[in-house]
Amino acid sequence: MSGQHKIYTMTSRRLRDLIGSSECTLSHLYTSIWGYARLHGLKRPRGTLQTDDQLAAVFGRRGVIHYSDLPQLLSPLISLGRASPPGSIGSPSQAGYDGFVADVRRPKLYRPSDELKFVLQSQRQREICTFEEAVNVVKNYAIDKGLILDVHPMFIVTDSVLRPLFPAASVPLGMLGNFLWYALSPSAIVTTDFPKEYFAPPTTVTPNPALAAIIGGGSKTSHEILLDVAAYVIREGLQKEGRVVVDDRLAALNSSWRAGCVIDKLTLFKRVVWSTVNEAASVELPVRHPLRRPTALSKIFDAV
Repeated sequence: MSGQHKIYTMTSRRLRDLIGSSECTLSHLYTSIWGYARLHGLKRPRGTLQTDDQLAAVFGRRGVIHYSDLPQLLSPLISLGRASPPGSIGSPSQAGYDGFVADVRRPKLYRPSDELKFVLQSQRQREICTFEEAVNVVKNYAIDKGLILDVHPMFIVTDSVLRPLFPAASVPLGMLGNFLWYALSPSAIVTTDFPKEYFAPPTTVTPNPALAAIIGGGSKTSHEILLDVAAYVIREGLQKEGRVVVDDRLAALNSSWRAGCVIDKLTLFKRVVWSTVNEAASVELPVRHPLRRPTALSKIFDAV
């Protein structure tokens, strides 16, 4: 893998705020910085840019910066590779991340603004979504509508739907995340409310009838099902002091629950996972499959 395509983690909070991402490639990082400079009128002749307050806070210096100075200035602010989840072996210290640890497998959950809801595709995303989903949906919308300006760096031309989200007639593609941060507010349901299945590799499962009455039938991943139930809780206004008020549909998930009782969010989402059937685990082996051949040990147990 070439250096331009390796993933780097932004260890500086100010740099993350500038580019709107906690990790990216070097090519994306440089493009985002120059896109920011062009958007704010900071580009100067001969490959230089003039720092404003935000760039000065990132680089720790004011004045004119040449393109060739960027590797030296950015080196202390980035780290090669994706960040490890907190508490895992080899996980960087909290201080090394400027008070923040980027967790790739635990994307934060947000509630989109009314302007962003016009672009989001599903009802669930309009209730609760990740930052990555918001960025990808806007990108796909721009592609479908032919709003990508094929120059270097690439720009998105805003139409009547995107204009409330962006302050200009066009924005650099690399700066898309910067503007979308303002259209997202933290959700009352966070990823730490979910069980471990949310962070595991996606597996396709089928909801049982009680769960299907809440989120609909059909096979989905555990990740999607948990987010669908979270959106249902938000949409129905079932949160109370950091917990969940059980309604008639949620009560059907557990025989010991009654409508009106209050439970922890983690308890609810664990029950949601238990209310699914793993399709891969329910596959019957053929009669003549090698794993079904009788062995000496199986004959002993069969005889008991």
